[in-house]
Amino acid sequence: MATREEGRGAAPPRRRVPGGGEQPHTQAVGAEHVVDTFRDAGIDTGTATAVSRLFAAADAAGPGAEGLTSVIEVIKKPARP
Repeated sequence: MATREEGRGAAPPRRRVPGGGEQPHTQAVGAEHVVDTFRDAGIDTGTATAVSRLFAAADAAGPGAEGLTSVIEVIKKPARP
């Protein structure tokens, strides 16, 4: 019986598709809709709001063409006092 590690092959190559929905702007807009939908349904919006704010910050920072990895740069920035 193969172990989990032995069963893993090489990772598939990453492929970037223009307009593939990985841009922070696209995600920020979608996350806003999720927050609104949660609020309308009476569901807690805490986590959805946090995610929405991350995408909005990444979008505002301007690296939208870099994809979702640009969110990491927003997280790594120190908080403003």
